[in-house]
Amino acid sequence: MAVGVLSGAVKVSGFFTRSLANSKAGKKFFSLLPGEMVLATLDGFSRICDAVEVAGKNVMSTSGTVTTEFVSHRYGEEAAKATSEGIHAVGHAFGTVWAINDVISLKDFFSSSD
Repeated sequence: MAVGVLSGAVKVSGFFTRSLANSKAGKKFFSLLPGEMVLATLDGFSRICDAVEVAGKNVMSTSGTVTTEFVSHRYGEEAAKATSEGIHAVGHAFGTVWAINDVISLKDFFSSSD
């Protein structure tokens, strides 16, 4: 669930940022601002997105730990080990998809700004 919320928040914020930056009104607005202010604003927004991503990873990590402990208590160490390995595999898969999505988003962002 946390990955879905995090993914949705990043997609929505990216949509609005990209739409604003590429629109005529956005370009006009950003041309009126000093370059340093625009860079500082974009840097601040980037840091917020990074913090949301880290928070999502922490939630997923904690959820994995709690789930593994629950399985260990209920079904034993063998089941807990299998659960832990499964959760780690899913986490790595999500991380890979996230990285690929970032690369594709950057490529799309730079190609649409031409």
